[in-house]
Amino acid sequence: MLNSEPLLILMNSAEWVVIASLKTIPLIVFVLFVQRFFRKQLSAAARHLLWLSVLLSLSIPFGWNINLGSFSAIDYVTASVDSAQSATNVSSPSTPVVSEQGIATTNNIGHQDDLIPQDKKTFWNSTWVATTQHYPITLAIFWLCGAIVFFSLTLARARYFHRIKTQASAASPDVIALFDSCKRELGLNHPIQLLSTQKLQSPITLGWLKPAVILPENIEQQLTPATLKHVLLHELGHIKRQDIFFNWLACLINILHWFNPAVWFACKRMRMDMEMACDALVLNHLDKSQRKSYGATLIEISEIPRTSPKALTTLGILENHTELKERLNMIKDFTTMNIKNTMLFGIILTATAITSFAQPAQPKAEATVQSIAISETGKQSESTTTLSDFAARAEKDLKIKVLIGQYEADKKIHANISNEPLNYGQLLTQLKINGFTAYKSKDYIQIIPIDEARNLTIPIVEKGKTYFEDEVVTDYLKTEKACVARVLAAVRPLVPRYAHLSAFESANTLIIIDTYGNIQRIKNVIKALEGNINAPEDCSNIKPPEFKPPQNSPQPAKN
Repeated sequence: MLNSEPLLILMNSAEWVVIASLKTIPLIVFVLFVQRFFRKQLSAAARHLLWLSVLLSLSIPFGWNINLGSFSAIDYVTASVDSAQSATNVSSPSTPVVSEQGIATTNNIGHQDDLIPQDKKTFWNSTWVATTQHYPITLAIFWLCGAIVFFSLTLARARYFHRIKTQASAASPDVIALFDSCKRELGLNHPIQLLSTQKLQSPITLGWLKPAVILPENIEQQLTPATLKHVLLHELGHIKRQDIFFNWLACLINILHWFNPAVWFACKRMRMDMEMACDALVLNHLDKSQRKSYGATLIEISEIPRTSPKALTTLGILENHTELKERLNMIKDFTTMNIKNTMLFGIILTATAITSFAQPAQPKAEATVQSIAISETGKQSESTTTLSDFAARAEKDLKIKVLIGQYEADKKIHANISNEPLNYGQLLTQLKINGFTAYKSKDYIQIIPIDEARNLTIPIVEKGKTYFEDEVVTDYLKTEKACVARVLAAVRPLVPRYAHLSAFESANTLIIIDTYGNIQRIKNVIKALEGNINAPEDCSNIKPPEFKPPQNSPQPAKN
């Protein structure tokens, strides 16, 4: 289940969201610092535009790479799982595995807490592995559930206001005339609905493709014509600036990163800066003598009692009292940017935009293959030795003659030597990481280069017989539903260069020579592929693809 494609996609998505959310926190702090430090040099619209880099950083999964360390968030959990599994996995190099329906034997991992009964150690280790193995997917599902909940709440609130819009009636003719005058003043020519309803106590703007301004019923009786004009100019300013689209974008990004308080705070600040940028747009169309009266309009609107609910997907002239003081200060100090400040803003915006595209570089996996052998002191003992000396040690521990070809006897290999007796599984693993394997007959063991294994009399897997994961064997993989030619093309990349894979089409069977562990992996892949097929395929017109070996594939060394 953990290897299914939907869960892997979910885990990768959750990992990217966590990384994007964490890497954006310094950018949020930087934007807040710039807004505060350069508040006199930057206009309200410029301060709001700086948040665009934060939205990009939170929503774009590509960009230039930076190295933030060796592990990602999910890698850390995976490493913990791997280390836990190494203590209990019955398929470790020192543990034989039983083919097909056979029963695996117990694990041999050296000296570990001998005072604790083995059954209790197995229980607690198994519990730890089961818990940590599902930890990443549990977090991913938790994130997805939270996102679905917040999205559902947002969608429900948006539908509520959409119903208000559909049930609202047209505004009075006098208000419509004033509304059309404000549209011409702002240069808006496309259709915009002007509605009124009893269900709202404050004006709102909603709808991106089909925008509408909804006013409280009889608002013209509560406000003077000048004040009402300021309200209409502000709501139309949101439409002119395309604030509804960016507000929806910020809302969806906030849902995606619902677990991060910094993102919630950034979205709240962005909405406040959006309102001040809209105020600045209105002030640009008013005489200096009218700017003070615009501030009075905000105060008058803030004093209207409200019982209607709020929604992050709608915009209004004033949503809460906490932002009123800051907006009044902006109106008092309102100025436009000169050329010098515009250039300064261009530099800052470019820097934040470049930063928003930074992505943590995925660490390159280092091919560090090392077998584990625990000495009496509990420490690993790694050394370089000749293959003949290593074979002599194996011969002593396994009580069976070990043969080596004369061309390989003096080759240097890396081996972990301990005082514990070497078993056949450890022999195979340590040979494999050095490019060799062993072929076991009744009276002796022969060490050979792994590239030559498929040319020798490799034993055929027998049902119920015990094999080690790194033991090279021959097996027949019969497909039940899928055509063997299709399966051959699908699993061929899983077979290493030293192994052999061919198809016997008439019997719908694959012939494979590889390590027992890799053959089991390929069997699982075939089983998963056939699980998506309802009925046996017609294989009469399907031919296996022509195999072309790599041009620059390494050749076995000649001695």
